[in-house]
Amino acid sequence: MSDGTARLVATVRAALVAGHEVSVVTRKGSHTSSLLGTGAPVFIGELPTQPVLGYFAMRRARRQIAELEPQLLHVTDEALAPLAVRIADALQRPYVQEVLRPIEARLEFSPQELRAVILPCESFVERTVNAGQVPRSWLRVLEHAPNLERDWLPRQRIEGRRPVVIAIGTLDREHGFDVLVEATRLLVGAGRRLDVLILGEGPEEDALRRQVREAQLSDVVSINCATMPNLNVALSQADLHVSPTRTGSPGWSAFQALGMGVPSIFTATSSSFGRVEDKKNGLLIQRNDPMKLSESISMLLENPTSAKQMGVQARARMLELDGAERYAEDVGRIHSDALGLVAT
Repeated sequence: MSDGTARLVATVRAALVAGHEVSVVTRKGSHTSSLLGTGAPVFIGELPTQPVLGYFAMRRARRQIAELEPQLLHVTDEALAPLAVRIADALQRPYVQEVLRPIEARLEFSPQELRAVILPCESFVERTVNAGQVPRSWLRVLEHAPNLERDWLPRQRIEGRRPVVIAIGTLDREHGFDVLVEATRLLVGAGRRLDVLILGEGPEEDALRRQVREAQLSDVVSINCATMPNLNVALSQADLHVSPTRTGSPGWSAFQALGMGVPSIFTATSSSFGRVEDKKNGLLIQRNDPMKLSESISMLLENPTSAKQMGVQARARMLELDGAERYAEDVGRIHSDALGLVAT
């Protein structure tokens, strides 16, 4: 489960609505149930991120995808770019490549088959052009835009119940969950009672669990890889949401928390500023600062009325943007352009 899963689900649904046949090839994991909920057939396969080292796995992946006879490949992670090049060239099929993290080095791509590189925010553009060496004309910005159509009420405070702080995303260095664990240690040390729920999976999971044990926070911090149709169930149980991102864009779930009206704390990355107005619809704090994060969590928990009003403004602003419909339209347009079709 990760932000990429929620984005992928929205992309699959948009393509289905546009009238395309869609198949999903993915690694086995907790996200599978979410993908099955789209109605598209899901195939479990090997998707090596290092084709040179995973030569035989790469060949098996290419054979599996070839059997599906795709007309277009939609690649949802820049880590799969080397594999995508080999499959697209071998099958002579056009493809679009998503980039969900800041580009640090040249992005491998097929000049013959690549039709578009999709970015989640404008702040990724220059780095993708310069470090990634991708022609600017190929770039398409498609911002995270969760669907917010559901009944919504602010979570009610109950006397004696420990407040719940939630964070959702890929468990890697980029998302900064170790900063949240350290902030929690400071809060507990100061006598604050709370529960912290971190939802996700990723390469830093073992390190995070070790950090929790060493800080003696096992009864406070839970790290789970939940299987659920969407994140609304989890977010509806949260008193406060934290996005401690170090670099890049806050993920899909962070913007979903805003739209759900959950009072939210964001680190000040370049892509946060377009959605979060400090102290109005969310709090913006400096990155990589456990002390500042702990102070901000404490402040919102001590001022539930102000926190609730912040959440109300966040939801109103996200509803005003009405991004989900536009996201679906843009996905359809990108796919039609890549296939040489006229968008409907």
